[in-house]
Amino acid sequence: MKDFKEQYHAVQFELHQGEYTAISNWIKEGRVDFGFINTTAVSNLTAILLQEDEMLAVLPTDHPLATTPHRFL
Repeated sequence: MKDFKEQYHAVQFELHQGEYTAISNWIKEGRVDFGFINTTAVSNLTAILLQEDEMLAVLPTDHPLATTPHRFL
């Protein structure tokens, strides 16, 4: 947002945080112009993929999943 703001001085941001259902409702109601969502968690919206990235989890060393690499697609 910082880089965008430097290039487009007139644009103003108001950041809201919420869970996917709330964000999708804000979009549908017109309360926000766009949101970052999980496309499998919401429906009836047009989604544009901006970037794919790996998600990681931090676990205690004694957690059963801590020693086994897992990939979920």
